[in-house]
Amino acid sequence: MRVRWAVVALASGTLALGLLAPGAVTAAPKATKPSGEAMVRIDGGNARAVERGSKIYRIVMPREAAILWLGDSDRKPTIGTLGRKGLIKAWARMGHSSSGESAMATLTWQARGDARATYVGAYVGKPKVGTDGMLTFLARTADPLPAILPNFTLNIARPVRDASGPTVRAGYPLKFPVNVASSTVGVQATATADTSATVVFGATSNGAITSACSKPASQNLSSTADYITFGGTCGDTTWSGGVLSFFPMQAGISTSSSQIQMSATVVVKGGSPSSFPWNFNMGQWKSGGVQVWP
Repeated sequence: MRVRWAVVALASGTLALGLLAPGAVTAAPKATKPSGEAMVRIDGGNARAVERGSKIYRIVMPREAAILWLGDSDRKPTIGTLGRKGLIKAWARMGHSSSGESAMATLTWQARGDARATYVGAYVGKPKVGTDGMLTFLARTADPLPAILPNFTLNIARPVRDASGPTVRAGYPLKFPVNVASSTVGVQATATADTSATVVFGATSNGAITSACSKPASQNLSSTADYITFGGTCGDTTWSGGVLSFFPMQAGISTSSSQIQMSATVVVKGGSPSSFPWNFNMGQWKSGGVQVWP
């Protein structure tokens, strides 16, 4: 699967190539707890993937990994931090099931010397801290994983209440689930052909986009428009330094698939920290609109 560096703008406006490193968040995080659904970002160091079956893994987080969340606290958007045990205690409160791997997520990693980072969609669950003190997740992935995930990130999507699944899983248009940033705002990718797609930012209700925002504007992706930057404020959500990277499938290769990668920083005004990095596999499909992920 082909991948690409993502350009991410920090809240200060500085541009950097690649994924946001843990050190990019410099402010001391708030010692608050999410009051409900939240996005979660875990990164820093090298994770391990222990195979448990076909595309089923136990993902072991390194001790130095940082855990950030973006959700509501005191009825306003907040970015905070959690410890390993704190994450487990907050798991159900953030809207995730305690049984099975059902939280939509994306794993990224990048080995030294690699020009590009890899994005793989996954459903994760059953977080636990072992006797060795290591945080682990069970994961079902869209693609195989290597044993070591260097410079990894685990991006866990905010659950959507009352979300109905995709009505079409093969054929066009093929709508992928809304990736929500708050209770009222999200972004959705739709495959329109083998090598074209649209991405819409907008207001959400019950897991669906109800109206598009003017900023960030809706985007059309194709083999000639495969790298698009975005940013702006939609409702209560501000995206900074966003990049949509589109990798169209290769003709004549049955295993090839098209993929849309999203990289951005969500900014919370007055927050401490004020920026939340996000990397996600928005959608992946094979020829004819056969859904691969999610």
